[in-house]
Formats: sequence, C-alpha cells, structure tokens
Amino acid sequence: MYNMKQKVNNFLIVMLALTAMGASLAYKFMPNVAPVDDLNLFEARFAEIIPKVSPSVVAIKVEKPTEMVNMTDQSSGSGFIIDSEGFIVTNYHVIEDAANIRVTLNNKETYFAQLIGKDDRKDIAILKIQAPDLQSVTLGDIDELAPGQAVIVMGNPLGLAADGKPVSTFGRINKLNQILDTGTPGNTKRFYDNMIQTDAITVPGNSGGPLINQFGQVIGINTAMAQGVKTNQQFGFAITFDTDTRELVWELAQGIEPEHGFMGISMAESIDPLISQQLKLKDISGALIAYVVEDSPAAKAQLKMGDFIQYLDGKKIHDNNDLSSYIDNQRPGKTVTVEFLRQNPYTLEVQNMTTKITLASRQNLQMPKPFTKPNK
Repeated sequence: MYNMKQKVNNFLIVMLALTAMGASLAYKFMPNVAPVDDLNLFEARFAEIIPKVSPSVVAIKVEKPTEMVNMTDQSSGSGFIIDSEGFIVTNYHVIEDAANIRVTLNNKETYFAQLIGKDDRKDIAILKIQAPDLQSVTLGDIDELAPGQAVIVMGNPLGLAADGKPVSTFGRINKLNQILDTGTPGNTKRFYDNMIQTDAITVPGNSGGPLINQFGQVIGINTAMAQGVKTNQQFGFAITFDTDTRELVWELAQGIEPEHGFMGISMAESIDPLISQQLKLKDISGALIAYVVEDSPAAKAQLKMGDFIQYLDGKKIHDNNDLSSYIDNQRPGKTVTVEFLRQNPYTLEVQNMTTKITLASRQNLQMPKPFTKPNK
C-alpha cells in the first residue's frame, strides 16, 4: 500500500492507496461536440459514456514481497489502455516494488503485466500485457478544459472492480494546474505541478485510472485525494494528460526513464517581515534559499543561504512551487540563468545578482525503444 499525507491549502492530501502494476501510440481525438453544462443533462449522457470507455479501463492487482518468508502484501489500483498493442498507463506508486502485477480486463480475463517504463518523480508508469482485441482510450483536448465542466472518475476503488467492471463517479472540475508537493526530502521526491482538481468521488484504488470528460475522452490520470480536516468535503486530483504528459508517456513506453533537472537547494516555507525588510522588498513573491546542497549545481554557482531568487531565465518566480516546477521540467545539462537578491553581511548592502547554473540529473536509465514517436 502507498499512503502519503500532506496538508495543502487547508486540506489533508492523501496519496491513494493502490497497487499495481510499443508499435506506435495511437493517440486519437474525438470531434468537437457542444459541451454539457447542466449536470442533469450530463447524467443522461453518463449512461452512454461508461459502456464505451469501460473496455479500456483495467483493474490492477499487485503482490509485493514482505520480510516474512513466502508471504506477500497485496493491493489494488487502476489503469487504462493507451495503445491496442497492450500498453497501459497507471501511477508508479500503484506498482512500486511489485513482485507480480496482474491486470484484469473488462471481459474478466486476467494477464500478468510487464513494467516497461516508470518516472518516480512524475508518478507515471507504463505496463504491457499480451492480449488480443484491446480497445485503447481516446484523448481529450486539454486546451478546452475549464472549471465547472463535468467529469467522470473511472477505476478500481477499494478493489471493487476486481471482476474487470470499472466503478464510475462524476462531478465537476474545481481547479486546473493545481500544484501538490507531496514527496519526501531528497532527489527522488514526487512533485505534481499540473493537477486537475475535481469534486468527483475519488478513493483508494482509483489511482492510475482515467479521468474522463463529458465526451468519453481521457483528460487526466487519477492520482490523489484530499479530505477537509474539519469537514467531509472531498476532492480528487488527476495528473493532466497534456502535451508534456503525452511526451512522457511516449518516452516511458519506449523504456526510457526521463531525466529531471536538479538544482540542489531547499527553500524556506515563507519569507518573514524581518528578511523582507533586510532585502528591502516591496514585492515579496519569490523563493528564499534555506539550504544549499554540498557539491550541487547551486553550490558550484556559489548560491548561498539567504539568497532570494526572483527570476529563472527571465521568468518571474512567484513562490517555491514556481521554482520547483520550472527546474523539474528542464533536462540535465541545461544552463539556467538565475536572478536573485543578496544582502552583504558586512555592509548590509542589497545587491541585484545574476548567475548561471548547469543542472544535474535526478536519474539516468534507458532501456530498448520499441516504437516510433507519435505526432503531438
């Protein structure tokens, strides 16, 4: 089981407890249809959409080794078929450390799955099964998403779709581009910077399943849930299936483990009034360095604790998440221009400074490439 808690925006973020665990990716797009803004009208369409998408949604069962001899832990999660050759998208935390991964299809047939590619940082994995007559999902237009639109969460919540019949709930989009930093300190912590927040019921076991728009198209990967600390209000979070995610899925399906840029700093949670006064700040948006990792790119560029970063490559940095998101989406070897403020400890003079940092890598693993890159 994978459980993680993080308080974000007054909510307790809980990573869904799940499990789990080519040819060219046949990305398909549906023709534009007039949107349904009324949930009552959407409910009528709901019954038509589910049977069409269900054959592409899979239930995942994972066995993980334990310290006890001949004993395993079992957990369940979700996934969806991205290509008819048998490639399946899920969350990496669903199948992490799995000894065996079983995938059950809508027709109740079950197959062992192979892990083809993974990205721990982005929490996405690609599995592959050998099965005939598979139906892949259709991808939706992310540019058309907006708060208030109706969506469907599909998957295997609490293992209730173990017979291959996915469970579906629906609600509305509350927010786009939600950032969740739910990882642990260090180079491998997970960071989500493009989440779709919805009020559709999402529970442990839904992770890795598709978030569907009102046309039956995939727009996200169900990944996390949140529950109010003093309320029963619950929200679900899905990784947006945007251009970057599609590119990542393509790389993972080739067996490439993508590399993410690493700068080597920890940032203060906030800037207090005293530091703001010392740096003579009017606009306090930015990222304050609390710690610089020894021998890291930041250390080699002579960044120091107390430096206040305002721009990266000319892009305004409003907060820590802005900085993390920008660096995380750069590749190792990229040289980044950093503009920051520094106070001289002796003269107390505040200096506007610029330096260049060549990013390091979080990981570097490549495997065979089975197929051709699709058009975006």
